[in-house]
Amino acid sequence: MANNRGKEVVDDEEYHSQPAPKASKWIFQKWRRQPKETSENASSSTPILNIEPVHRKLDDDFWGTLLGYRCNGQLWPMHIEGWVTRMMHFRDARLRTNGPSGLRWTILPTEFRDILILKESKFAAIYANGTHELYPPWWEVDYIYIPLCIRNVGDWYLVRINLQTMELVQYWPNKGYIKDYRSLIHFPTMDVLPIKFDRLLDEIQYWRKYDGVFIDKRDRHLKVHNVNDDYAPKDGGDLGGDTGVLACMLMQHLVQNKNLNVDDDFKNKCMKYRRYMADQYYNWRFIPRG
Repeated sequence: MANNRGKEVVDDEEYHSQPAPKASKWIFQKWRRQPKETSENASSSTPILNIEPVHRKLDDDFWGTLLGYRCNGQLWPMHIEGWVTRMMHFRDARLRTNGPSGLRWTILPTEFRDILILKESKFAAIYANGTHELYPPWWEVDYIYIPLCIRNVGDWYLVRINLQTMELVQYWPNKGYIKDYRSLIHFPTMDVLPIKFDRLLDEIQYWRKYDGVFIDKRDRHLKVHNVNDDYAPKDGGDLGGDTGVLACMLMQHLVQNKNLNVDDDFKNKCMKYRRYMADQYYNWRFIPRG
């Protein structure tokens, strides 16, 4: 099968993918043929892909978690990182084909927060100044998306920074956890990120190269605004292991200006999206790193 690394993410409402529409079905059938997993033999099940033995357990867990059958379906940083990379390759393909129209956005990898908060700004600059081939310079985008993990509970959420207004919006997945999220997120992430972000803009000389709407110097500081819970289940229910799936869905829908309905059988929609992601990873030959 040809390598499809350069192909775009296929985007339709039912999350079918091409050119190999049954990739996730094949992976799913392999899982159905495996023996039931117990706590005693959880590490001894048959591997899904025929790769070197040293990677079999990692590969088994990677696909099983992605498809929702292991670890409560709670996606790992590796899953999210792979989707961020896939979306950025999609952006690059569209940019080369159609030009920059509609592509004034970037999605940063999961490790960006830790690099920005725990290290000096110069180490995070590679994602902001155009020196990394996958990530455009920030003076060429209007929106920055960052997937973040609440490590204490394993939930994922998405933040969007509007560089035109210097406002940060948080997309939380579970309305019922709002009070818990506030205490878990604000320290150290939301208390520290605005300060570090402002320093990073200075590090890359953003305001000298910025060509957008004029912003007074007094307002050139990142402001953390209220939470957007439009995409959390309306009944206040717990998404469980689907918070990472929702974060990936939001990345795709927000950058493409598409509506996302979370009311109609959203759990089933998340399962369809898991299989869509599996298709894309399989077509793209995404192999988990050990």
